[in-house]
Order: sequence, then structure tokens, then C-alpha cells
Amino acid sequence: MKNYNCLTFLIISLLITLSCNRATDLHETQDLITKSDSLLIVNKVLEITDDFADANNRLDANKIMDYWHYNDSNFIVIENTTIHPSGETLFNGVQEFYNAGIDSTFLSWKMRKIIPLSLKSAHLYGEYDFYLKLKTGEIMDYHLLYSALFKEINGNWKALRVHESYKIEGE
Repeated sequence: MKNYNCLTFLIISLLITLSCNRATDLHETQDLITKSDSLLIVNKVLEITDDFADANNRLDANKIMDYWHYNDSNFIVIENTTIHPSGETLFNGVQEFYNAGIDSTFLSWKMRKIIPLSLKSAHLYGEYDFYLKLKTGEIMDYHLLYSALFKEINGNWKALRVHESYKIEGE
């Protein structure tokens, strides 16, 4: 019985050791972020998301599309339970949405928390309000919870993975 317990202990110890080694293999340490790097990344993501709000407020569909890595094969936008297509289909949908009788919009960030993940990636979660007035006079007032992975690709920081959940105010 003692040999069985000793053998069990050795096997469990070996499995724990192997799993710990495996866990460290999954963690990359080559991209250590200094405080100044972190501040630069946070400021860059703040700038990008301010530009996104401004593009929405100016009804500038081209600038809105410039916010996303929409032609990257890893790009995805999920809005509530809808997965939006990427690439040209998304571009055409955004163009159509902003050219289909919208009188004005107002996007206002209420909260943004940015977590630098590496020298070339960051995560943002936050909230914003989005007011939309159609030329018909119809008004839509949304409150959105927002999460996005930003990645620097070829010198351009853009959103690569986006999830938005919203509710229409007053419903």
C-alpha cells in the first residue's frame, strides 16, 4: 500500500510540474511593457476612440471604417447577438447606414478602461451613449457596453475584435 501511495504522489507531482511548465510556455515575456510604453499605448487607444466618436458625429463612414482592421482575417464585430461580416460587406453596410437618411448622430464616451497587453496590443472596455436622429424625425437613443482588442499592425493601431451590447433608452 505504501508503494502505491508513493507512486501516486510521484505521478501527481510529475503532472503538476509538467502543467506548470506548460503554463509558463503559454505566457510570453518578450514584450515587457514599461510605464512609459503603457502610457503611450493608453494615449494612443484614447486618441483612436476619440477619433471614432468624432467620425460618427460627423457622419464620416470612411473614417469610421478606418477605426477597424476590417480586412484582417481575425477581425470580428459582435453587436448584441449579431456577428457582423468583415471586409467589403461591412464597409458597404456602414456606408449604407450613414447615407440612408441620417440627420445627425452623437457618440459620447462615458467610461473607458484601457489595459496594455503588449507593445502591440491593448484591451479596452467601456461605455458610450449613441444618439441617432433620422431625417424622418425618428430618434434612437442607445447606451452601449463596449469591449475591444486593439492591435498595432504595420504601424496602425486599430480595433481587431469588438463586442458591443446595447439597449435603446426608454425601452
